[in-house]
Amino acid sequence: MIWILTDIYWPALSGVPVTIDYLVKALSAAGLRVGLVSVGGPQSVNDGPCLHWPLKTWENVAFPGDQTALFSATRLARQLPRSSTDVFVIATPGRVGLTGLAIARLRRRPAILLHLTDLVQYRDHYPTWRPLAVVFPKLAFFSLARLLSWLRGYRPQRDNPSHGAPRSRKIEAKPHLDLANALLRWVYSAADRVVSLSQKSTDALLAMGLNPGNLAEISSGITIPSQWTQERPGARPCDHTFRILYVGRVVPEKNLHLTLDAFRILIDKYNGTLLLDIVGGGHGLERLRGYSANIGVAEFVTFWGPIPRHRLAPFYRSADLFLFTSQTDTQGLVLSEAAWFGVPCLVVDSDSTFLTKSQGAVFVAPPLARRVAEAIESIMKNPHTRAHAAQMAQDAARQRQAESSTAIVELLMLLAGERRPNASTRTTP
Repeated sequence: MIWILTDIYWPALSGVPVTIDYLVKALSAAGLRVGLVSVGGPQSVNDGPCLHWPLKTWENVAFPGDQTALFSATRLARQLPRSSTDVFVIATPGRVGLTGLAIARLRRRPAILLHLTDLVQYRDHYPTWRPLAVVFPKLAFFSLARLLSWLRGYRPQRDNPSHGAPRSRKIEAKPHLDLANALLRWVYSAADRVVSLSQKSTDALLAMGLNPGNLAEISSGITIPSQWTQERPGARPCDHTFRILYVGRVVPEKNLHLTLDAFRILIDKYNGTLLLDIVGGGHGLERLRGYSANIGVAEFVTFWGPIPRHRLAPFYRSADLFLFTSQTDTQGLVLSEAAWFGVPCLVVDSDSTFLTKSQGAVFVAPPLARRVAEAIESIMKNPHTRAHAAQMAQDAARQRQAESSTAIVELLMLLAGERRPNASTRTTP
């Protein structure tokens, strides 16, 4: 059985739950039993064959909008089945993730850590000491578990080459005097493998000083809700407007002030024909709404708030351009979703999506309001270029969906097999 532990609140409209949903489906399709421990959430995962243990939560502890789990690490360790667990998967290295790593070390079970959140870059938006104060009790439990496993002679397995090991690249090492860097490197080193889902994440982990032999770079697949394929596409409204769309969490690290600043530059010239839809919730929503009023664009911006993922199709279908100004994303899954619907995408971080590997599939602009505004205007004035980029992006996204990569599943089964007594040795494809 595979146990997945995550600190992300499950119903949140973000890449972590989407990635976990994809992983649960892939593992279940491979005939493996899956269990999920998460901060809050429903009793089942997308109505799939998954045992889900939601933990009680305490809100706004480490930072505004934070969902902190209320649980006992020792009690959780007693509740998780011993004999049937093959692999622990840690989706985020917070309090729940630290506990999962500690349990894996104490039980001598393999642990895989998925690097789904660029935690180091969050220091620009949140104070470090408050999250550390919340994490400290579980950090102490994790430290004790590592010490006990070391005394028992247990070491994370790194004698075989990593599945999907990243190609050798020259990475400029950064000073490791920073507490967050040192702490993350120490935590990550406790896992048997750290899985990066994009080249951007791999480079960040290598620059942090992570051992390349402990790192596997595996691209995640794209999971599309069944409602999106069952719905009939509606007619695009012929109202002579140009609609810009953003979908995701409304929080500081998404850099949505840059989106509004670029929009403000264009609004005088395209008054009444340029509209912006912001879909998603978060603790930055009201502040961003106030900022849009202060700069005089509130009339042309619609804040839709949190919308269930399966109901996002109409927003994607009505958009002319998807604008993504975040620089902290590790995958940019909403870009893949927009591309799946044939919506051209404009980003300021070319490493935030696999679509940039297809030349001309994504428009890229520097993270400056004036340059983003110029890029938007150029896209508006060139419908043929826009249509060509949208088609290339859609082809790439649908091919990625069809591939349904099983690399992570293979890695999990490989580690589980190698840790079972008398297991036959498997070779990594």
